Amino acid sequence: MSTEPIRLSTSEIRTMAAETMTSQEILQKVYLDPVTMAVPQSLTFQRNIRFDSANKVGERYNGAIQLKRPTGLTFWGGDSRGTAAALNDARAGKTAQVSVKPSSIMLREQVSYDLAASCNPGAAFSPELALITESMVESVNWALEMQLSYGGTNIGIANAVSAAASPAGTFQISKASWSPMIWGPFEGGAVDAYSDAALTVKVTNAGPATVTWVDADARNVRLTFSAGPDYTAAAAAVATGLYFVPYGAFVSSTDGWVDGVCSLITKSAAGGTVFGLNTSLYAYARSSSIAISGALSFADVAAAVINPTTKGGMGDYTVVVNPYSWCDVMNDEAGLRRYVSDEGGEFVNGANDLTYYGPNGGALRFEMNPFIKASEAYLLMYDDWRNVGSTLPTFKLPNRDPQNNAFLLELPGNAGYELRRYSNVGTYCKRLARQAVLTGIVNASGPTGGGA
Repeated sequence: MSTEPIRLSTSEIRTMAAETMTSQEILQKVYLDPVTMAVPQSLTFQRNIRFDSANKVGERYNGAIQLKRPTGLTFWGGDSRGTAAALNDARAGKTAQVSVKPSSIMLREQVSYDLAASCNPGAAFSPELALITESMVESVNWALEMQLSYGGTNIGIANAVSAAASPAGTFQISKASWSPMIWGPFEGGAVDAYSDAALTVKVTNAGPATVTWVDADARNVRLTFSAGPDYTAAAAAVATGLYFVPYGAFVSSTDGWVDGVCSLITKSAAGGTVFGLNTSLYAYARSSSIAISGALSFADVAAAVINPTTKGGMGDYTVVVNPYSWCDVMNDEAGLRRYVSDEGGEFVNGANDLTYYGPNGGALRFEMNPFIKASEAYLLMYDDWRNVGSTLPTFKLPNRDPQNNAFLLELPGNAGYELRRYSNVGTYCKRLARQAVLTGIVNASGPTGGGA
């Protein structure tokens, strides 16, 4: 047997080197680098709340909230021209330094060598690989929007259970807490369950509950628990309410699942602690909460906007509503409008944008958001809000060489790669007093399904 060393030409060596890099190059350059998808219309808070890229942070973001306006005023009349008026003492306003902790999201997916190697560099386009990366983009965007909406609180409350066969059962989410966009894409995902609104008594102690299917029409969620005792405790809790959060989304003030837009407004309106600040002590740190009885109407919103107006809310508002309330408002608008048409004319009705002017002197623009729970609506001044943190969703490793910065990892002991998509984002509002939540909405247009 010959022991002569194998000698390769320079061109052969270059060819082999290119071939050994093909899979990684294709994955990074073709399928990861170009993924800069525009944020879909349904992701309302990612689309409308600016990410503060100029002040990227690590662990925390420091901002300021106005608590009191300066009130050291002096008034005097015209008869005192010959005398210098004595000025009253200064009564300083007050601001508070607040701290916002971003929360990280990481999504993992695997790609086999066979799939990666099936593509020719710079030529072939794999629909399967494209679908994998696009799905990862959609999943992280969905998870981030869920956090930006209801981070820090529950994503739904079950008040009934049926089709029980421990450790699985079908749990019905209440009409008031139902969010079509949160639960619709959740099949295959996992949740933690709590038996109290404060999210301190955990029911899923043996592990998460898996969402095996979702019936959006009936608001039913089929859950398989990790152990029979967890299911038993969950089924017992529905009598007073079973509260769900995404699996692993810790709800303490020091961990992930940090407060989103809806939870910040709701907590501050109730005088809770927000950004480490006790909002019960300051009117200018509290949002407004206005109870609505029945379906949402223009009149309801016009009356509700007066509350934040008294605390500086002069100007334009965005009224963020769920799809069912959007239908009710559109019906209300149609009922207020008179149509005149020549014989043979065509009526065209409906809109994708609805704006009218309210008693605060600004425009009230309605925006449909399918993440919003069915019993709620929000009055927002988007200019007061910022998303803060180190990065929006990305496939790239932080602070790495641009030529080698993808979350693209070799799988030891497995013939493939792991892809990762990562974000680090928290939500900050500098003027909570100008925001409001409308509660107790009972939609005439849905949601469907029996039960409360």
